[in-house]
Amino acid sequence: MHDVSNVNDALDRLATEVYADGDSVVINVDYEYPIPLAGCCTAKDILSRVSHLCEKTWMTPDVIRGFIHVAARENGVNIEDS
Repeated sequence: MHDVSNVNDALDRLATEVYADGDSVVINVDYEYPIPLAGCCTAKDILSRVSHLCEKTWMTPDVIRGFIHVAARENGVNIEDS
């Protein structure tokens, strides 16, 4: 049960760190960092953003994963077939 609680806590934290807000995906780790959804319309666009985000010192693998999920979901991008 303890492991499930840890996973749920991590998911709750990630939901506050990466979320859609209007026309942006907002990453809020050290500060709010909005990324326009208009620039994430394809899997290639999302990958380009991920490459840029990986340069940030505050970036983590979980936040990258959250960004990919939110950007793809909000724009209807199927990243599984890309």
